[in-house]
Amino acid sequence: MSDAYEIFSRFYDEYIFDTAPNLHMDYFNLIKLIIEKFKLDVNSILDLTCGTGTLLKLLTENGFNSVEGIDVSPEMLQKAKEKGLKVYEKNIKEFDLKRKYDLIVSFDSLGHIKDEKDLSKIFNNISNHLNDGGLFLCDGGTREKAKRMIGQKYTYE
Repeated sequence: MSDAYEIFSRFYDEYIFDTAPNLHMDYFNLIKLIIEKFKLDVNSILDLTCGTGTLLKLLTENGFNSVEGIDVSPEMLQKAKEKGLKVYEKNIKEFDLKRKYDLIVSFDSLGHIKDEKDLSKIFNNISNHLNDGGLFLCDGGTREKAKRMIGQKYTYE
């Protein structure tokens, strides 16, 4: 992974808490709301691009037992492991964890993927890792990005 991620991993959690203190709690609340509203039976969760595992930690602290994450940055994953989390160093375009999940989430990451073929690979991987009736929950990064993603090509300049 790049030197930038090695450096960024050192202060990522502090940076996020300083600039967007409720970000991960908002993601957690969204997950909880959707599970409750649609009466979903969620026993296993995979967080794509989990970074330092802050969302995973919130999920485990709030009663979700089978929670795992993947990220491409070994430095970010080391921070997640220090939090006692089960994480894997994998690229979301090519991962195969040999298991399926009830819920897969990906926040503030897919909006950064510019290549349509890469997005197709990612969505195929997600589909291959979802249980029957499973749910994939993601965002487009920002409202502007989401508006461009919905019903449009998934490419950005």
